[in-house]
Parts: sequence; C-alpha cells; structure tokens
Amino acid sequence: MGSSYKGGTSYQHSFRENLPEVTADYPLNGNHFGTSHHGSTWTYEIEADNPSEAAKAFYDKIGLGGAFYKYGANGLEIVEMSDGTRIVYRPITKSGSPAVEINIQKSDDNGGVKSHKIHFVKKKGK
Repeated sequence: MGSSYKGGTSYQHSFRENLPEVTADYPLNGNHFGTSHHGSTWTYEIEADNPSEAAKAFYDKIGLGGAFYKYGANGLEIVEMSDGTRIVYRPITKSGSPAVEINIQKSDDNGGVKSHKIHFVKKKGK
C-alpha cells in the first residue's frame, strides 16, 4: 500500500522541515520567496528559464511529505503539512503563469514565512 504523503515519505513533514532544502535553490527574501510583483505584499515572482519546471520543482520540495488535501481541475494540487501550512500548486493561473501559494493561516510553525503566492515567470530577455 502506498503512502498518502507527497513524494512517498513515510511521515507527514512540517513546513519548517522542508525550508533548508528549498532555500538552497530559492533563497528567502525576508519572509517570502521571490520579488514583489508590482509592489504587492501578497504576490511575488521568481524568474526562471522554464517557469513550469521551476514551479513544479519548488512545489515538490516545499510540499514534500505533505498530506494530499485536494486535487482539482487543470492539475491543481493542495497538500497540508503537519504544522497546518497548506501549499497550493497551480500549473497554470489566470495570468498564464504557474504559481505556488503558501498559506500559513493555520500553521503553528511556519519558520517566519508569511502567506504569499509566487508566480513563476520567464526570465526577462529569454
């Protein structure tokens, strides 16, 4: 019988537990990932050569060991970490870019990261 945790882990990970692996490739910028999207305090951007691959890789790392909470249309996935953090992956959004949302509203151990959405966009000039 297979695991019900993302990545096939044997237990449910916490959000904080996954931060070191994620921040090695995607450094925190204060209490969020990426740079502010047009001055927003909710939406941020990470530039990548291949935004779809980068968004999926980010989600796979930040959501590792999360309990699958919900699947939706168009590839939407939501996992819940042991501390209550929910990670939402959207392979395509209304704006056309993939996005990962970090929702720490119910978290009791978020590692200082605030709730925010990260759009993965094509590197400028590429």
